[in-house]
Amino acid sequence: MRNTNAHAENRSFGTGSSYTIGADTRSASQDVQIVDVPPPRTLSTLGISGPATVNENSTGQYASTAYFSDGSLETVNPVWGEDSTATTISASGLLSTGDVAGDTLVTVSASYTYGGLTRSAQKSVSVLDVVAPVYTLTVTAINGTVMKIPDQATYASNSVVGLTATAAGGYQFGGWSGDSTGSENPLSVTMNTNKSVIANFVPVASTANVLFTDAFSDNAIDTNRWTASGNTVTEASQTMQVLTTVTDNGGVLLSVPVPMNPVGDVTISRRVFVHYGSDNYVSYVAMRFGDLPPAAVLYGNASYSDGTYMPRYGTFIGKNVGSLHYANIAPILRGNVTNISAALPVLWDTWFTERIIYSPTTGVLNYFVNDQAVTNYFVGIMPATNTPTMQFGFRAWGWWTGHQELFDDFLVTQTGVVAPQVELTGMSIGSNGVFSCVLNGPVGSNCVVKATTNLVNWSPLSTNKISAGGWVIITDPAATNMPRRFYRATAP
Repeated sequence: MRNTNAHAENRSFGTGSSYTIGADTRSASQDVQIVDVPPPRTLSTLGISGPATVNENSTGQYASTAYFSDGSLETVNPVWGEDSTATTISASGLLSTGDVAGDTLVTVSASYTYGGLTRSAQKSVSVLDVVAPVYTLTVTAINGTVMKIPDQATYASNSVVGLTATAAGGYQFGGWSGDSTGSENPLSVTMNTNKSVIANFVPVASTANVLFTDAFSDNAIDTNRWTASGNTVTEASQTMQVLTTVTDNGGVLLSVPVPMNPVGDVTISRRVFVHYGSDNYVSYVAMRFGDLPPAAVLYGNASYSDGTYMPRYGTFIGKNVGSLHYANIAPILRGNVTNISAALPVLWDTWFTERIIYSPTTGVLNYFVNDQAVTNYFVGIMPATNTPTMQFGFRAWGWWTGHQELFDDFLVTQTGVVAPQVELTGMSIGSNGVFSCVLNGPVGSNCVVKATTNLVNWSPLSTNKISAGGWVIITDPAATNMPRRFYRATAP
């Protein structure tokens, strides 16, 4: 027998033996391989990996790695534990969190046994107290109102807000835009972010009466409609051309007085082309409604020392401008800043569609370019008169020549009187069995709500003055014990 010592690597050697009996000797040999057998590996340490923070009412996945004495490592499935009543951890290492009153520190632990040795590991985890988000809802409405239910400054995440749109007199609801679309009314909005919703209202369809029109198709100024003066006004190429052909001068065009109604929106539309040849130029369309002092839309390119009031390179609206044919109405406007709007961009050297809508009852002039609302400006409520007329003036004035204001398709219309609209919406029955609904109508109007059980005999339920919000809540306790009940609302 031959003993071997420990070796750090495999070794080979030969061994032999001989045997003699009598005079005969025999021998034998054998090659031997000594194999290096490493000592058995042992478990050294245990580690935990996973997130250091987990939100409340959420989960976090954790894993464990075993490290051995021979330098190897492997992912293992330990026995998991945690030390908080607000958390639990599964056999696969999934930590589940509940509600916490504040950020809470939790210790996640793991224990693993290998070859009779047990190792443990711990990891500190912060469970975060998450503040529930709140969101704002901005609602915009022009020519109408919107009721929010509930009406709050902020809303909890995923809460639902009801929006009911109510049109002002002469308008109807045209749909939602912004963060909500469509025409559903009332509308339910789910608050999962800050939102902005626009309620769009459009004029009630009505027959607009044509008061004045000229397509300039005959290339000759119609003296039954227009009076031209100055230097120079001409009609050519199916356009009216108001020009500056003499320095410190320009052409002037006046319409004849046009009969109009005391009420109803007046719409003036045309296609316009404005060109200036050099500095210091103003052109305009001036308008007189009844006995109201004239207003005007001006296209200015001027360099006065007080240019703050007459902006250089600007379109602006003015009121109390003197007369329709004054050579340069800008000095009047420069004398009183309260009579002129803020400056707007001018579309020089290009044809654009211009639409001006004036309301005799509100005194507001709305200005549109290429069918897009640009601005509105209060020019004055038209004084009451039995037989009002309107009149228009056009001027192109400059210190130098070469300025032009061209236009075609000139049309003036006026709408008739539109009856105020009322509507019953938001019908519901409360927990006490009492019926309620929302009465929408023109602000300040007195609306009558009537009820019936047979659609024949109607009885007044209440007379209600519409509040500043455009609505009022109606209740009917008497309907509690009725099998059916019908309602209608009327405005005076």
